[in-house]
Amino acid sequence: MTNTTNQEKSETRLAAVKALYAQAMNHDLTANQAVTDILTYYHQVPHDILPNPDSLRGLVSGTREHAENLDLLITKHLAQGWKLDRLDNVIRIILEAACFELAHYRDIDTSIILNDYIDITKCFGQDKDAQFVNGILDNIAKDLRPMEQEQ
Repeated sequence: MTNTTNQEKSETRLAAVKALYAQAMNHDLTANQAVTDILTYYHQVPHDILPNPDSLRGLVSGTREHAENLDLLITKHLAQGWKLDRLDNVIRIILEAACFELAHYRDIDTSIILNDYIDITKCFGQDKDAQFVNGILDNIAKDLRPMEQEQ
């Protein structure tokens, strides 16, 4: 992610989840169109903090580009017998975006990524959803960033 404030990064993550969800619901919508729609919304409706457009585009396009590998990674960490299609779409999208950041944005602390996506989950779901996302992401982070876990 480009150099932005923590609040802007958090807002960018939330906007990315919204754009990814919109794209999942409308398969004709490209990643670029989804980002443009979200940015238009942010400029039409007053917000104290706006997402960073470059970071948003990178997060959405990267998550979509690597979706197949991200889904395999997530599936590996689901409870035995669970399949990805059992997850609610927004939960799957949150996990994909978080996993993309864990794998590709090594300069961002794991705890910051996990905390933001757990907070995003709370916006869309219930406490049990946030606990579920926390458990999955914690295990994935241990696999993707073992050196960080040892510190």
